[in-house]
Amino acid sequence: MNSQRITAFVAGAFCTIAILNLPYGFYMIVRCVATGTAIYLLMTARVRLLDLQVFALIVVILVFNPIWKVHLGRDLWRIVDGVTAAFYFWTFATLRNKDD
Repeated sequence: MNSQRITAFVAGAFCTIAILNLPYGFYMIVRCVATGTAIYLLMTARVRLLDLQVFALIVVILVFNPIWKVHLGRDLWRIVDGVTAAFYFWTFATLRNKDD
């Protein structure tokens, strides 16, 4: 298993856990993990990603960045976290298929 796949899986797991009602500090960690993963995947796996995945990673960077925060309600963040988790798990599966 390569590092891009592991990173995408970990980010998906963090975003899945973020759907729960947890302390604010955890959500700051999720922002850093989601943003860092998106930057890492764009830098290391760009040629292996679909154009849709590249676009989605840029959106993740803009929405989850810990410096300029996007303020959404808790319910909307849960939806965003769930969609982002599904995206990262899909990226995990896509990267696997391209390895075979």
